[in-house]
Amino acid sequence: MCGLFGFIGSKIDVGLATDAALLAETRGPHAFGFAWRGDNALEILRYPDRFSNHKDSLARVAGTNILIGLCRLSTSGTPKDNQNNQPVVIDDNLLVHNGNVHTFKRIFQDYNYTPTTACDSEALLLLSLKTDVSHAVATVGAHSPLAAAFLFPDSLVLAAYNHPLYLHPTQHGTYFCSRRMTPHATLLRTIKVFPL
Repeated sequence: MCGLFGFIGSKIDVGLATDAALLAETRGPHAFGFAWRGDNALEILRYPDRFSNHKDSLARVAGTNILIGLCRLSTSGTPKDNQNNQPVVIDDNLLVHNGNVHTFKRIFQDYNYTPTTACDSEALLLLSLKTDVSHAVATVGAHSPLAAAFLFPDSLVLAAYNHPLYLHPTQHGTYFCSRRMTPHATLLRTIKVFPL
């Protein structure tokens, strides 16, 4: 299993984001990556290593209003090849995903798509772009539990299908994590859309 973490709101607390990433690492020790909105542009950072060895890397997100990240447990595509680590990117759309996409080859064939990674999660992002998130999550979730954060140009979409994803609301926004951060966390059971 992998561990997701992130934030959406007005003012990120890097300490809380780091706590979330450390909790997520308990589910994914092989690699990590995250994306955030910098000065009017998305920025991405990936490491083929444990997050706890690079905790200071999250200092880069200070001041952002959106962050998605993943601590990876490798199931497809070696984490030593950083291209296979998440976030997965297609055009201006990003995804971090916990789960397996057992039908990834068929999805790529159905849309005549040549993947840019050896990561099956790329198929989930492709399917969400060709259909919609609800359809993609239900299709992939029918074969394997999942949790995901889709970052589109106009929205952040969180999805959970029989995998844990907790929401942690604060005064300045909402943190999310595959592990419970606080006793007041709520478990996401379907899809939640945050317009940007």
